[in-house]
Amino acid sequence: MQGTLGEVAGDAPVTVLDVFSPARPLPDAVRASLEAVKAAQIAARERARREMWQARAVVGGVATVVIIAGLVGWPHVRAWKTARAASAAAALHARVAAATRTEPPAPVATAPAPGGLLAAGVADLPAMKESPAATAGVASLDACRDSYQGKRWRTAATACAAAFNAHPDDAKLALRVAEAEYARDHLPEAREWAQRTLALDAKQADALAILGRSEQRAGHGEAAARAFRRYLALAPRGWHAAEARAALRDPHASARRAVPRAASPAGQSGKRDEDVAPPPAVIEPGATAPAAFDPASPAAPAAP
Repeated sequence: MQGTLGEVAGDAPVTVLDVFSPARPLPDAVRASLEAVKAAQIAARERARREMWQARAVVGGVATVVIIAGLVGWPHVRAWKTARAASAAAALHARVAAATRTEPPAPVATAPAPGGLLAAGVADLPAMKESPAATAGVASLDACRDSYQGKRWRTAATACAAAFNAHPDDAKLALRVAEAEYARDHLPEAREWAQRTLALDAKQADALAILGRSEQRAGHGEAAARAFRRYLALAPRGWHAAEARAALRDPHASARRAVPRAASPAGQSGKRDEDVAPPPAVIEPGATAPAAFDPASPAAPAAP
């Protein structure tokens, strides 16, 4: 039995005859059959091993080809994409330039005077100057933005109104004028600019809040209620929803708040018009949720 185990060591499969020696010698036919089965098993195992290595070689070759193709072809693909993006950007720039180009006026044919441009050999035309209205509009926009962000309300009202004249379809400029006028206690102007904002964009809820407060402080209870109802319809959870509901619940609130704050005589107040606190409708970028409208705030009327 020791010799049998030593003989079958290796890759040959172990059979029952290798472990347990028969008590009697097997017939030659049985032994030949067992040897044939063992040879077939060994051949099958060798074939499976060859097929496995062949599959590994095929997979490794395909992976190598893909990697080499990627390393060689990727720079070409990237250059093609870059060229395509550059050509698209150039075409877009050309279309924009063609759309915004201003054709110069046709020259009037006149007889050249002696000693004129033709006689001197000068053919250059004077350079076109930028329109003064366009320059003033850009300056007004910058002044409006800077003064509005700095809460200089008198300057903001003037600059934003000038910018609105240059851009009469911009509802946000009209809203900024309304907020600046309300901060200065100019209720008729604030009401007018709020209505102008709503005429351009009926979904400006802040304009409705300014309109409602202006009408309320002017003693126009019905107009204030209409403005606050429209505000709640647009922004039921807006910044000023609590104030609007309180004004609608208390019909006499407008009568109590109708008396506007008395303006300080010139020279008796240390505050400038620009230093008035911002209106409650102003929401600066990045600011947290504002508190509810406080009647005792500087922008509210004095309590009777």
